[in-house]
Amino acid sequence: MRKTGIFFLFYILCDVSLWAQNAIKSEETDSIRQDTLNGSSLAVQALDEVVVRSVRVKHYTDHDEYFPTSLSKEHAAHALDLLSQMHIRGLSVDVIEKNITSPQGGNVQVRINDVISTVEDLQTILPGQVLKIDYITMPSVRYGQDISAVINLKVRRLDQGYALGINTMNAISTNYNDDGIWMKFNHRNSEFGLSYNYRLNGNSDVQTESRQRFSMEDGSEKDIFRSGKYDDCNFRNHLLTLSYNLQTKSGRMFSASFSSNWNKFPDRKLHEMVDDDGVHYTQTTLNKSDQFRPTLKLYYARPVAEKGNLSAYVTASHSKSTYQRGFVTDMSDNQYYVDGTKSGILAMLDFSYTFNERSAFSVGYRQEAAYTSNSYRQDEVSDYRMHDDSQYLYTDFSYNLKRLGLVLGMGVSRNHFSEASDGYTYWMARPKANLRYAATDKLAFVYQYSLDTGLPDLAQLTEFPKSENIYEMTIGNRNLQPYHTHKNSLAVGYDLGDRYFSLQMDCNHSPHVIADKAVNRENGKFIYSFDNRADYTHLGFNFYADSYFFNRKMHLYVMPYFTRDIVKGDYVHTNSHLSVDVGGNIHLGNFTIEGSYSSPKEKLIGETLIKQGSSTNIGCTYKYRNLSLKLGMRNVFNPGGSKTVSVCLSDIAAGVNEIRNKAFGNMVYLSLSWNLVKGRDYKSKPVRNMDLKMDDGIVR
Repeated sequence: MRKTGIFFLFYILCDVSLWAQNAIKSEETDSIRQDTLNGSSLAVQALDEVVVRSVRVKHYTDHDEYFPTSLSKEHAAHALDLLSQMHIRGLSVDVIEKNITSPQGGNVQVRINDVISTVEDLQTILPGQVLKIDYITMPSVRYGQDISAVINLKVRRLDQGYALGINTMNAISTNYNDDGIWMKFNHRNSEFGLSYNYRLNGNSDVQTESRQRFSMEDGSEKDIFRSGKYDDCNFRNHLLTLSYNLQTKSGRMFSASFSSNWNKFPDRKLHEMVDDDGVHYTQTTLNKSDQFRPTLKLYYARPVAEKGNLSAYVTASHSKSTYQRGFVTDMSDNQYYVDGTKSGILAMLDFSYTFNERSAFSVGYRQEAAYTSNSYRQDEVSDYRMHDDSQYLYTDFSYNLKRLGLVLGMGVSRNHFSEASDGYTYWMARPKANLRYAATDKLAFVYQYSLDTGLPDLAQLTEFPKSENIYEMTIGNRNLQPYHTHKNSLAVGYDLGDRYFSLQMDCNHSPHVIADKAVNRENGKFIYSFDNRADYTHLGFNFYADSYFFNRKMHLYVMPYFTRDIVKGDYVHTNSHLSVDVGGNIHLGNFTIEGSYSSPKEKLIGETLIKQGSSTNIGCTYKYRNLSLKLGMRNVFNPGGSKTVSVCLSDIAAGVNEIRNKAFGNMVYLSLSWNLVKGRDYKSKPVRNMDLKMDDGIVR
């Protein structure tokens, strides 16, 4: 009833707002409206008091192009804030924690002019620089592993001049800060950039509760209850980036960036009161980490003939980590220490050619390799040295008729892993197909298929026994193998300009997926591990509707979706879940008022069911020229804050573990963004780039 009421309220708002729009005569004081980048005119015409609006979204066979409105650009503080205000279908943008997620799971990849970027990079882009946003909902493997969606911002840069700015987000009610400063200098064909971001997050308000029921080997059952609280410690992250970009009039481009990322979690301790079948004692769990990772990226591109483009990309990274984990009780002291290093490199060569406005062709090769060395110190020293590499050769061909669009692709991948005398080599063909049929100018159908590879994490392959407490232990499996996933998506979209509706159905099937192994009992311990014995099927249905009102000053959206997960192997588990996201924003003069609600979400992974609690956010932003001030509240009327529940569905080791961060309950925050720009605008040429995965492989 609650969710039905939300849908009903949304449609009532739509009808009332439409009536109001027809009743209110819009007053335009100027015959020419402008988007501005600190005073310079960027585009939009209105003649004879008739506003000529740009298209909001263009639909293609393998992606959609979104165009931000002039009002959104005027009121947004930076590109991340602009992305949040646009409410792109299927994307959830959290400007507080600075993450972007999609209901399909996996990672959302961020690109700026085709270059792999970070969320922090989005905060150095001014809203007026954003020309459009490409949104890819089923990216191919050329974008990397475990990528569920790609957003690619096409932006213009300064041709001559400089820009600098600051972005701060500080919670008033708790210890949470995220602050950054950036600057760019442009001279002729060159651009120099420098940015620094500092993040601090306290953990004194994080609490845990767990309930477990163990079936012992003698047939008896043991009930254990835990209640814990983290001590006062702060997570710190420093990110420093230097960049250089050169582009000539002939179309040649060279780009280089160097970044150093240092994060530290000093002496994080969880203190728990344990009720072990009537026996009471305390347990302290330790978690201490320190990691430093420098990364270098190089890119070069040049046009070939009139319609071709050749590009090459190399990125290299080195990670050094120290990690401490363990637990202490009155009966036991079990701790281990890890010194880890990892070096990796990725290289890519790509050639694309456009035959005409209807057809295009591309071919490319990608090579990735990494070496990992982790030394575990407990009762004795255990060394794990691992090498993993992959190769991928692909080609794509696209062809468009008047109402029919087709993209066909084929790739061949090789994945290799070795550790001591064990390892695997996995070859697989990687076909993909995208088909789009436009029945009318407003109604279109899209079908997408791809065959992807899933790889085990290095920590899953490491057979180091990690004791969680006196009863539970987790250990990796070096015999894990990659697996493949058949991904199918069928969508229908109805676009009315200021209103958009879509219905999408997904079906993903992964035979021999890497999942939880059935729990084993051994010498009074319950052993958790992984294997390839399960099949996994994911079904998803989502409906999306959004609408602009009052000359695009108000925007509302709603997205209910249903998921069903099925895991079959040595065990059979199923889970069905219905959730909804709803929200919107309205521009009133220099003010923007926004609000959103996201209902609880669930995902089944092997024998583990993850439940994410609901979240709400309201905020009011005041924008004056280059200064933006925002006051907001997170999880309104929810003093319990954010919550994550992990449910173990094992027959012999059933349990529920809840982690709750009360600092995010009724959290009041204040953000400030300011920038100064002097120079001329210049539309930069798109760049193609790839990212390097740096999984340190440490068992955490």
